[in-house]
Amino acid sequence: AGQRYKSTTNLYEKGMLLQLLGWQDGKKEWMVNEILKNDSIVASYGMETLVEMIAQSTHKAFFAPFLFETLQSGRDAVISLSAIGLRDSAFIPLISLSSIENKQKSLELPRQSEAYLELEKTIRFYKGEPLFPLPEMKYNHPIDISRLPELDSLKGFQVKTTQGDFFMEVYPGDAPGTVQTIKDLVDQGYYDGKLFHRVVPNFVAQTGCPQGDGWGSLDFNIRSEFSQLRYYRGSVGMASAGKDTESCQWFISHTPTPHLNGRYTLFARVTNGMDVVDRLEIGDRIVTMIPVYEARPAEDSFFD
Repeated sequence: AGQRYKSTTNLYEKGMLLQLLGWQDGKKEWMVNEILKNDSIVASYGMETLVEMIAQSTHKAFFAPFLFETLQSGRDAVISLSAIGLRDSAFIPLISLSSIENKQKSLELPRQSEAYLELEKTIRFYKGEPLFPLPEMKYNHPIDISRLPELDSLKGFQVKTTQGDFFMEVYPGDAPGTVQTIKDLVDQGYYDGKLFHRVVPNFVAQTGCPQGDGWGSLDFNIRSEFSQLRYYRGSVGMASAGKDTESCQWFISHTPTPHLNGRYTLFARVTNGMDVVDRLEIGDRIVTMIPVYEARPAEDSFFD
């Protein structure tokens, strides 16, 4: 595993190997060093393992210096996971509240909203305050009402991936701001080459992260657009860290997911090519996305 870790160029494989190696005796400090120097994809995998180790440990003080180091990182995933790891009473006398507050103040909003909110929960934990409700993030990318007529003729997007093509029909009547934002990003070529960084069988396939680890965002948030639409197989929703924190990441549900109803903006549904979505694996990519202006009949399996 050690040799493979050194030689592989697949960052997801490298991250999984870091997790495996990190559990070996005497490897914890080495793993933290790898977290701090590696690409965010690899670092996020290592941090997930570090947080799991802390949760299972009966000697949590041992991890305090590691968490202090990772908290200073500039990577969103590492900051967020450090905040989660620090939410243990064993660290309250070991990690100063001011260091957590200063880190939160240094973040760039709204791009780092998710890390900001995780740190907010940790600060409240250290103060003995309720973790919820969290402050609402202010969106800074309002709907351009003058441009909404442009969406009248848009039927959806043809998504070309390394596994094949699928088509998703959009719902501008239910989520106009979201569809408009996705259309703008598509026109800019933003999604070309983006990785499917998260694939959970029988749940979702997710993409659009600028960092490739699921913790990244762009320099804007859009408004949440909750509706009466329901999440079925093929529904496409916006990834979110809370109300009005949506930006560029979206996911496709493999199965009906009623627990997402009314909580995540639903703006489209895959009506052709769900077999391609089913084949997607972590590390597959979007080759390109193409706006489509003519209606396409749904496949027979659309309502399966």
